[in-house]
Amino acid sequence: MVAWASACNCGGGAMPDGGTDAGPGGGRAGGSAGTGGGGSTGGGAATGGGAATGGGVATGGGSGGGTSGTGGGSADGGPPNPLLPRLVVATRGASGAGGPGVLIWDRANTLASDVAPSVTLGGVDAPAAALAADALNLYVVHETTSAGAPVLQRYAAARTLDGGQPAVRISAGTFGPVQQVGDVQLDAIGALWIQRSPGEILRIDNVANAATTTGWSARYTHPFDQIGGFAFEQTNNRLFAGQVSGAGILVWGMANTRTGDAGMQSFVLSTDTVAQLEIGANRLFGSFFGSDVKVWNNVGTASAPRAFDFALSVDAGTNASIRDQAVFHDTLVVTVQPTPTTGQVHLWKQISIVFTPANADVVIEHPMLGAVTKAVLGRDGTLYVLDPAGVSIFSDALTAPAFKTKLQTDIFVAADLKLLE
Repeated sequence: MVAWASACNCGGGAMPDGGTDAGPGGGRAGGSAGTGGGGSTGGGAATGGGAATGGGVATGGGSGGGTSGTGGGSADGGPPNPLLPRLVVATRGASGAGGPGVLIWDRANTLASDVAPSVTLGGVDAPAAALAADALNLYVVHETTSAGAPVLQRYAAARTLDGGQPAVRISAGTFGPVQQVGDVQLDAIGALWIQRSPGEILRIDNVANAATTTGWSARYTHPFDQIGGFAFEQTNNRLFAGQVSGAGILVWGMANTRTGDAGMQSFVLSTDTVAQLEIGANRLFGSFFGSDVKVWNNVGTASAPRAFDFALSVDAGTNASIRDQAVFHDTLVVTVQPTPTTGQVHLWKQISIVFTPANADVVIEHPMLGAVTKAVLGRDGTLYVLDPAGVSIFSDALTAPAFKTKLQTDIFVAADLKLLE
């Protein structure tokens, strides 16, 4: 059944948050702590070795994400944290309107009107482009070429912090410039993966212990550049990356053991062009600004080129443009920019048992949705949808979607969102 949300008059080294079934913005569940890590100055290869091999079960990924719940337990198993779920939004800033920022709304699933953020983080003096988090830390990736401006900052105690300055600030003068940030992913052994211009992927090992002089540990590239998206699959230690100008889906084996320039990929999974990638339920989901999400089953066993197994289509007109897909709690969430209508979010429930083309179970559309870029589904069924102007919140997204509010106060060109539980 397809449900449409209509208009209404209602006003670190810990386990990563995010990714599939744990929550976009990165990270995979499972795995053990890696050793080595460390980085070099000036953007060179890390000293001290790469991340540990192996790892836990890969259950998804992507950017933005997390899980929600009313109240929620504390990271150490103590009493519930009354601030949770916390919605974190990164903004790039807009000339003449407002500067960049990282904003936090407490008890996000209870919000019913546009209110000012509960917390505004300090030290955000470059466009904030992407977010990642684990049980202890929040990581902010910035876009800048200015030597003194930050490219990566770590804020401690992400679930309780009330502002203040970052615990660690890594500048472009040390790390090198970072521009046009795409996907980020924090894996289960504490490595942060970042996609940046001109289309390459960087890995920073042991990021919770990174210092101001830390550089990247490994860099994954293609002669054509233009890697548009990626997903790290930890169980089999492989990096999948979508090269968008003809090379297809590249796969690096033993990916987290490579240091410095990682060299050529191990094989090409498919010549299909994809710009957004997600791994969940042992499947690879790929799309390229069209109306189809292609699905490769049993991606953990893939070792040679093969075609996708089936595709899921969004019924959003001839000009539909998929901007993101992510798996949360066995629900595939696909964010779509139809033209000329408003944005949409398509949801497939129990995606792990879908093996043939099928229509979305729920389609959410609302006049407040603009040029949507991504969405996060909380554990309690609350959906948070990002567009440059803010975050639209829908309750009961899987059963009876209802628009609650759109957060816009102090948001100037929203770039990413993260839900902390």
